[in-house]
Amino acid sequence: MERTIEFILSHWQGGVFDASKNYDDFCRKKRYRSHRILWLSLSSAAAVAAAVVFVFFLRYNAVREYCAGSRMAVVMLKDGTSARLAPGAVLRTRPRKNPRTVELEGKVLFEVSKDPEHPFVAKAGNAAVKVLGTVFQIDAGSLQTRVDVTEGKVLFFTGGEEIVLVAGESAETADGGIVRTESMPNPLAWARNVFIYKAETLETVLKELSAYYDCELALEDQAEASRKISGTFPADSLAEVIDLIEAAMDIKIVSR
Repeated sequence: MERTIEFILSHWQGGVFDASKNYDDFCRKKRYRSHRILWLSLSSAAAVAAAVVFVFFLRYNAVREYCAGSRMAVVMLKDGTSARLAPGAVLRTRPRKNPRTVELEGKVLFEVSKDPEHPFVAKAGNAAVKVLGTVFQIDAGSLQTRVDVTEGKVLFFTGGEEIVLVAGESAETADGGIVRTESMPNPLAWARNVFIYKAETLETVLKELSAYYDCELALEDQAEASRKISGTFPADSLAEVIDLIEAAMDIKIVSR
């Protein structure tokens, strides 16, 4: 009743109350309030929908990062691929968006699960490797990226250049392109903790050991360089490897 009286008084002009006109005003205001309520409801629904889409987008594109500290780390990816990270390496993947595409820094050994319809892609800076199912490693350094293939076949590409590598082949980026490089007998020694030689020359063996242990090894008698050796040697200790080779071949190895 009080609200009705207030309404009449607010529309009383010159002692006359126009019921028809002011009823129209009343209805118009009521419709405005209804439209406003509807608009606020739609706006709220749109805001909720936008929030849901935003959260889904974030989760869909979420990056999962794996970091190897001072020790080697092994990661099993969503597609069944195994990634072995050397100390200091970093691996990033988007498991919801595309579990078959990864990015990396440092050295990582991949044992890729086979899926012919979905190639596995590993990216390192401007370079990338594309495979279906194989065993290979990428060493993504600050200046160049190197790829060593031990099983299967991969496509190594950067910029407008690409190259196919098969088991036993290696290549690295150089001057914006790709060049084939000498492949050592045991590129995966760091991951498998063993050197395996099958009729390799002593020259090749010492060259690989020098690179692996960051030193310079040589034969006391260089005439022995072409002799071949076969065997399995643990990678834990350079001194132990040298002792075993010297005993097996009756030679002397020196460090320069």
